[in-house]
Amino acid sequence: MVKAVESKEAAFRPLYDNVLIEPIAESQLTQGGLVLPDKSVPRPNRGKVLATGQGPLLSSGQCGPMPVEVGDTVIFGSGAAATFQVDGKEYTIIAVGRIIGVLNA
Repeated sequence: MVKAVESKEAAFRPLYDNVLIEPIAESQLTQGGLVLPDKSVPRPNRGKVLATGQGPLLSSGQCGPMPVEVGDTVIFGSGAAATFQVDGKEYTIIAVGRIIGVLNA
């Protein structure tokens, strides 16, 4: 089943094996109490799954199962995703095969 994120302003539905993720920002405060400037903070590589596509396209022409679900917190490799903004909020779209794993709550 395809699950999509929707708001009054925008709707987005990933296709096939793509996943829509809301990045979880890392703290800008160091252990020593220093605040890092935005340019020094690495791009988030973890986030919450907001929507999934139908699943990877199989050679039979059908879609396979998705290994992640809406609400999962996932870790993904840096540089493996495309980012975009809707109403000033950043989102990440990534192929499910580029997700490294799911964090258990």
